Amino acid sequence: MEPRRIGKQFLYGIFYTTFFFAIIYAPYFILKPEPTCFDGKQNQDEAGVDCGGASCMSCEIKSLKPIEVVLRTSFLAQDPVILVKLENPNTRFGALKLPYQLDVYGASGNIIKTFKDETFIYPGDKEKYIVKQLDGAGSVVIGSPKITLGDPVWESVNKFRKPNFTFRQVNSDVKSGEIFIRGNIKNEETLLFTQVDIGALFYSINGTLLGVSKTQVRDVKAFEERFFQIEYPISAAPNVDLTKTRLFYEAVRQ
Repeated sequence: MEPRRIGKQFLYGIFYTTFFFAIIYAPYFILKPEPTCFDGKQNQDEAGVDCGGASCMSCEIKSLKPIEVVLRTSFLAQDPVILVKLENPNTRFGALKLPYQLDVYGASGNIIKTFKDETFIYPGDKEKYIVKQLDGAGSVVIGSPKITLGDPVWESVNKFRKPNFTFRQVNSDVKSGEIFIRGNIKNEETLLFTQVDIGALFYSINGTLLGVSKTQVRDVKAFEERFFQIEYPISAAPNVDLTKTRLFYEAVRQ
């Protein structure tokens, strides 16, 4: 066989091999998906599977546990009051922003009120309360509320820790059908807090949660001590044991 003919056959072989290879494998390369932070693979510049690097969220944040809803209940005072308790199992990160939707149901199972709002929870916080009142609803009977949490905006404990406030000279009494909780709250920080919410949880003698009420003080200066007063109708908590009252506060650093 002539060398020229052999050379042509060799070139034809390379051509057809390349042609069939292109037919078989071209769709793979053309349709191959771009790497993402949700493909279950460690690609791009990721430090771990779908995390780290400049492209994806940090691996530490990705491994965080979700915020837990540990209590959903309601009480009837002058108007119904909704109480939700959250816990953050993560001690190194808090949720700087935590959107949520709170649906309040009537006795027949229909939604009578929906709150769409945003809150926060500090690293390791085991007593984060959301309190909502149905103003003007009167004595309407409501069922168990439902809360749906959105995606949190995480922040490390180095930048987002719970501020230090202390309660002082707290006393309680009942007068004219109302429970009164009075005292002072002191800002132990070097910062001004534009808003500080103060709440009281009321319990029966056997430890049953009977109700909740809140108040607010504004513009609390560094190391300042401020008076507060919380009121709650005794008719909504007739078996209350005031010695078991628990106070809580929340404030955001500006």
